[in-house]
Amino acid sequence: MKSNKLKGLTLFETVLYIGLTASIMIIIVSFMLSAQESSQRTASRVLALQSSSFVIQHIQDTFSKTLSINTTNTIFNNDSGVLSVMLKDGEKIYRLENSRILYNSIPITPSNIQVIKMYLEPVTNRKNEVVATKITVEIVSGSKYSQSKTISFLAIIR
Repeated sequence: MKSNKLKGLTLFETVLYIGLTASIMIIIVSFMLSAQESSQRTASRVLALQSSSFVIQHIQDTFSKTLSINTTNTIFNNDSGVLSVMLKDGEKIYRLENSRILYNSIPITPSNIQVIKMYLEPVTNRKNEVVATKITVEIVSGSKYSQSKTISFLAIIR
């Protein structure tokens, strides 16, 4: 006698397989989205870090050639500080304008970076001459996942 059993999947088994497949797909998509978000945050953090490093290098390079700080045109102890230095080829000015740091009216920070603060503190010698400046700059990357970086450094006239 032949068996009359049909080989196949029951409705319950089919629903179970579809449910398991959907659960696995949701987990995979969720992982991919979180990895993409993490990548964008890292890119934003790197942009803020690179911009802050460039600002430090630019100012340090200028200070290696600086003869003096023009205290008349420099604005100390203000979040929108202005730094005026005297070089062999004349006066050079760093200023915070429209959320960007300008060097002689040329932006040195990218347009997708906002500079919130450029605070300058004078460092004087015994003769009350400004021989260095403590500079604090706060940079924020302007992306969806904005990252903030605050840097403080001492720029010394050599």
